[in-house]
Amino acid sequence: ENLPVMMWMSDKDHNIIYSNSRANEFLLGIRSGSLLTAASWKEKIHPDDYEKWHTAFFQSMKNHRKFKTEYRLRRNDGKFRWVLDFGSPLFSNAGKFSGFLGACVDITERKLMEEMLTQSEQKLNMIMNSTATGTWEIDLEKSTLSYCERTAALLSYPPRAGSFKIKKLAEYIHPDDLPSAREKLVRHIRNIYQPLSIDIRIKSADSSWHWMQARGKVISKNKRKRPSLI
Repeated sequence: ENLPVMMWMSDKDHNIIYSNSRANEFLLGIRSGSLLTAASWKEKIHPDDYEKWHTAFFQSMKNHRKFKTEYRLRRNDGKFRWVLDFGSPLFSNAGKFSGFLGACVDITERKLMEEMLTQSEQKLNMIMNSTATGTWEIDLEKSTLSYCERTAALLSYPPRAGSFKIKKLAEYIHPDDLPSAREKLVRHIRNIYQPLSIDIRIKSADSSWHWMQARGKVISKNKRKRPSLI
């Protein structure tokens, strides 16, 4: 009853026979004294998501299997919130299907973050398509460097993404630029708040040298709180 999620239970005929106070408050604005009905739940599902929810729920009911689906649910204040709804079938001691036990978790903040990331990625792609820009990633745990198709194309290599061991990077950086590049990379790893910006010459497919500006930052740490991804 006091779990921080919306709990519900239905019988084999799709009727809601239990809903905890969290679910009642979310949908009805009342913590106790009310019991949600299947009809009241359905009418609060966003019209654009209803078919997806209906298919997931009733297919699981029919096949007596677990389900998990995301959709928008109208809160008691009229605002739609994204929820993750999942349930498991219940069976009697005799093995007969008796209904479902499920839970709903509000995932609105996660969905907003995903939307922001998608928009940021779209903007980045627009910038990359209009400028001579490519992306790269260094995995300090695996000691590998990955690059995108555009990065390869900028240096006249076949336009496809790839990766290689960091130690091989020395083969592509001009010998005169290598010491400074190493120093700046190590400095950034030791002090992630110091921006990483390196001007270096990179060997292209025809063995000519191209001046490039490499910029990056640590975006992930491992369990020991040490930088793991740049």
